[in-house]
Parts: sequence; C-alpha cells; structure tokens
Amino acid sequence: MKFIQALFMFGFTSFLLIGCSSGDDSANATDSDKLTVYTSVYPFQYAVEKIGGDTVEAKTVYPPGADAHTYEPTSKDMTAIANSDAFIFIGEGMEGFATSAANALANQDVALMEIGEYEELFHGHSEHHAHEEEDHDHGHDEDHQHDGSEHDHEHDDSEHSHSEDDHSHEATSNTHDENSVSITIDGLAGHYHTGDSIQLTAQLSEDSDHDHWHWYTLDPGADDWVTVPDNGTDAYDGEATMDGQQIKAILFGDDHDVVAESEAVTIAIDDHTGDHDPHLWIDPLRMIEISRIIKDELIELNPDHEADYNANFEALEAELLALDEEFSELLATKDNKHIIVPHAAYGYWEERYGVKQIAISGLSTSQEPSQKQLTEVIDQAEEHNLDYILYEQNSPNRLSEVIQEQIGAQALTIHNLSVLTDEDIKNEEDYISLMRYNLEILDQVTN
Repeated sequence: MKFIQALFMFGFTSFLLIGCSSGDDSANATDSDKLTVYTSVYPFQYAVEKIGGDTVEAKTVYPPGADAHTYEPTSKDMTAIANSDAFIFIGEGMEGFATSAANALANQDVALMEIGEYEELFHGHSEHHAHEEEDHDHGHDEDHQHDGSEHDHEHDDSEHSHSEDDHSHEATSNTHDENSVSITIDGLAGHYHTGDSIQLTAQLSEDSDHDHWHWYTLDPGADDWVTVPDNGTDAYDGEATMDGQQIKAILFGDDHDVVAESEAVTIAIDDHTGDHDPHLWIDPLRMIEISRIIKDELIELNPDHEADYNANFEALEAELLALDEEFSELLATKDNKHIIVPHAAYGYWEERYGVKQIAISGLSTSQEPSQKQLTEVIDQAEEHNLDYILYEQNSPNRLSEVIQEQIGAQALTIHNLSVLTDEDIKNEEDYISLMRYNLEILDQVTN
C-alpha cells in the first residue's frame, strides 16, 4: 500500500507541475467572488453548502455510490482540486488517497483541512459545547500539510554543540541588560507530522543594524543546544523529526556578543496511525463541531461574509441539535439495540445512543474478516435474536449476504452517508433526510 501511495504521489506531483503551469485556472476564474471547495466525504460537502450558501461551490471528489475507503480519484479530479480554494478531508485512514494527495498539494495555492487533526472530535463529550477558535488556526500561512523531505538537517552534536562558553550568554535567557531588543518566533509550533516542513521566522521588537543570526535545536533529554548549520538568517527552514524538540534563535553583534535571544519554541508532532474511527459525521453532535471548524475556515477564506456564515452555521446547528434529540428520544425506548452492519462505521451511535454495532468488516471496507470473525458475527446474531441484517448504499454487501443466508435474516439498507448514490441525488436527499431515514431503519431493527 505504501508503494502504491508513493507512486500516486510521484505521478500526481508531476502532473500538477504540468497541469497547473498551463494557466488553466478555470475553477477559480469563473467567479472571483465565489469559493470553490472540494471535499472527500459527502457530509463535509453538505456543511460547506449549508454554511457557505451562494458564496461557495462545494463538490465532492467521489462519484455517486463510490467506496469512500478505496476510491482513487483521476488526475483530472486532482488537478481540479489543486485549482480550487480548499480541500477538506478527514484523514485517519478514511480516504485511501487523501494523505498522499495533501502532501502533493502542499505547494499549491489551496487550503488543506484535515478534520482528523482535531483530536477532540474523537473523544466523547457529555454535552454539546463550543471550541475556542484560536486553538485551530488553519490559514494558508500556517498550513501544516507540507512535504518536508527536501530539508535535511541531521546534526553532529560534537561538531555543533552550543554552550555558554561559545557565545558568553545563558542558554535560557531571553532578555539582555545592554539593550531592549527582544525576539519573538512566528510560525506553527504544533500539529506537525513526521517529515513536515518547519518554517519559523525570528521577529525583532525594533530595528537593528545586526544581521548575524544563529538557530539552535535541543532534542528531548539532551543537555546541549546544537547549532543548525547553513541557516544564518532570521528564517528557519527545517524538518519535523522529533516530538518535543526545542528551537530558538539568537542575534549576535559585530563582536559576536549576544544582541537578543528568543525563548524556545517546542515542536509538537502528532502522527495519527488511523486507529481512530473516522466516521465522525454519523453523530449529529460531532457533525456540529465539524461544521464549526468548516465555518471558521470559510470565514478565513472569505471574511466579507463572516456574518452570513455565522448565521448559516447557527441555523445548521439548530437542525443538528433537533436531529440528535430525535435519535435520543426514540432509541431511549429500546432495550435490544444490536445491529449487524457491513463495516464498523457506526461506533459513535453506541457512545451517543447505546446502539451496539456487530460489524462484519473493520473500520475500512478493505479490512475483510477472517473465517473465525465471521463465525463470531453469526454467534452474536443468534445470541441477541437478531432478525435483520443491514446492507450499505455503496457496498456490494457480499459478506453480508453470506451472513444473511446463515442466520435467515431479513436485509434492509442503512446509509453511512460517506457518499450519495444516483438515486439519492435524484430524490434530492441530504444529510438530514438520510439520517432520519437511518432512524426509521433503527426503529424497525431494534426493540
């Protein structure tokens, strides 16, 4: 899989260099005031449409009925994304192509939003609550989706160790009595993946005639600061290689005296392994928080419509709260809430409403079960006296048919909402209507 993703990234990057340099900016040129936003799964598209209204054109990269876990977009699709204003995806192993595509898009003028970066979304909350906007700044300047493989900064501590004797100053000092110049470090300190590019800038509190800079790193557990070679300006350009690494900048005078020294910034690396359940949108309250994140990004991209976006979000929030109440009220009356599903996309219903999924496959449809696991599904179905088995709208349901035959159950279809089908589009279904359809199915299969 990693080899295939590497081939995809290499080929797509090459295609972007050709396609995006040809001057084809049709996605942005149609209407300079209208944002073009691509998403992976359908619920993100829905949130963009509801919040953005007429100011945004939202598109999903998936064709109707596609498997969101295994689908690979065409080069034409990816070039269109590169020419758009933003690409919203979840990560966490949900989309097979998203991480490689995001790395390839890092140098394009498109905002990248990885919803899976918001760790709090994966943890349960007893009540609906807001999040501080400043915790999650996803602007273009601080976009953390970068491929930093071109920056190689491996250092020999013995060659570049930085001690007090080298420059006659305290390593932890930030102010100097001889002047009032201070340094602040601009740039993103956290939310990196291993290999991402780290770009920091040292800002002086006042103008200075000096321009002799050094940058230093301190690895976790190390005693000595290490000089970063070939980096003698106020800009640091490196690679995220170690969680907890500290970086600081020092400005020296003509006699190598210290003019100013910054406080250290700590680099936080969070390499998600895909262990989280990525199907966050299946929970209406989590969908509210996803929509809030999307709203903030739209405001950043189009601040002239901030009031509209806030008002539209509040209307969507009210709908989702009402939907959550409908689920809570109905499912609170049920005693046996076990359901057999094609893959483990409904775990957040258990946390929120007590619905216990018996999943045939894992978090991804590509995670097929062993014969032993299939036997366990059959045993659980018999243990809980289940008369129904659920198919999904975008799955061939081959294994579900095997289980159905074994237990003699009736088949119904549940909607995982990752993609719409042609029939959904024809019938003008949306997130709310499909979730209410799911609630009707749950009412029928639980008791």
